[in-house]
Amino acid sequence: MDTIFYLVWRNCYIRAQIRNKVCQDLVIKINNLKELQDNVQFLSLFTDRDKIDNNIYIRLKIKNNDQLNQYIGNSGEFKLVNDLESSFYSPFSNAVLENMLLNHLPTSLRKLTLPEYYHIKTTTRIELPATLEDLDCKAWSISSLKKLIVPQNRDYKGCQAYVNSMDDLKWVQNQQWISNLYMDHTATLNLTPGMIPSQIKELYFYHNGTVEDQNIFPRNLTKLVYSSTVPINRIVVPQQLIYLDLNNFNQQLDKYMLPSTLETLIMDDYNSPLLTDVLPSLLKQLYIPMFNQELKVGVLPQSLKDLSLQSFKQEFKPFVLPSNLTKLCLDTFTGDIIANTLPRSLTSLDFISFGGSLEHAPQMNHLSVLKIRRLDQSVATMISNTNKIKISTISIDQDFNIQQSSIQHLELTKISSPIPLTSNLVPNQIKTLKLCGIKIQSQGLIPTTCTKLITDIKEYLD
Repeated sequence: MDTIFYLVWRNCYIRAQIRNKVCQDLVIKINNLKELQDNVQFLSLFTDRDKIDNNIYIRLKIKNNDQLNQYIGNSGEFKLVNDLESSFYSPFSNAVLENMLLNHLPTSLRKLTLPEYYHIKTTTRIELPATLEDLDCKAWSISSLKKLIVPQNRDYKGCQAYVNSMDDLKWVQNQQWISNLYMDHTATLNLTPGMIPSQIKELYFYHNGTVEDQNIFPRNLTKLVYSSTVPINRIVVPQQLIYLDLNNFNQQLDKYMLPSTLETLIMDDYNSPLLTDVLPSLLKQLYIPMFNQELKVGVLPQSLKDLSLQSFKQEFKPFVLPSNLTKLCLDTFTGDIIANTLPRSLTSLDFISFGGSLEHAPQMNHLSVLKIRRLDQSVATMISNTNKIKISTISIDQDFNIQQSSIQHLELTKISSPIPLTSNLVPNQIKTLKLCGIKIQSQGLIPTTCTKLITDIKEYLD
């Protein structure tokens, strides 16, 4: 077997293929020049073609002025980097940052992230590398984007153009590489069809003007954040839409009002009844934080994975929640939980105001995040078969006992006043344990199986 291994490993081609497959879709993070120098012999094994074909990124993140200057002074050594992220910006670093953009971008760069709302002041135009596939840039003004020379046939989904005038919109019309638009301060604009560029796929629409025609949005729009004095039901909503965020919307939703393709729906102010067959059958995420109306069986589509009802205080009836729901936020709910109300598929449950019993809840073997007002034995039973969980709570009853549970990785946070650790709070099979707001005041409470212990209170015994 050893002979076969060495015969294979000595083959440079096979060795390269194995390395590429192991690192496929990987982001290798480099924090500074020393880390790069320590690992250059390994990183240099990846050719530019290897990184493209296997989606391998070598990322350098510039977090402060010293790192920015270090990069400028040693940019030749950073030529292996194909993902450059600068999250640091101050008025004092503007000239240095523009020097980097003008003269020191890696020739094989595939992704570039600029500081949020960074304003490019240089009078010299900046030519982006021909290899650049993704530009993450939220520019406060069109003037910054006008200073970029962009390779042909690009669509930079992470590049957002901020427009507040008709001239801005006209300029974006001819920039096919911009598909993300933020429209604000457009109270004077009377929108007509074709005014919003046809290539726009993601639109943040904040508008106080008038709309002269229902068909103002591009047909290929997939994401829309909508805030306008014009009600959304007077607009033709694009039928390719996947993500919809409606601000200041509290009108009754009617059947066929929402696109059938919709996967995410956010309505911050919605508190009108929800009727059957109104929500799209493909919906995965629903956030309605002000909603406090009765929910009937069949209203929520079975496709739903993530549901947030922060103000919901109505009675929960059996089988109202979809059977495959994974994330549920009910952080003001204080009612009763009866049989067949909570699905066993949940991985995250925010119940921080709930202080009742969960004796009728099913065992949740995949629950990894739990926020609940009170921990009692019914909760211990519900989570007894999970392997890894993060729990936040306000109070813990004496009968809460997870010693015999299957939990091996536990993060337990006691909100408000700290309490001492007791044996019933530590699973016998624990491997990693993180405690917040819980004091270790006695020996022998942590099983020998525990290999990692983190605590925010250092007053514990050796």
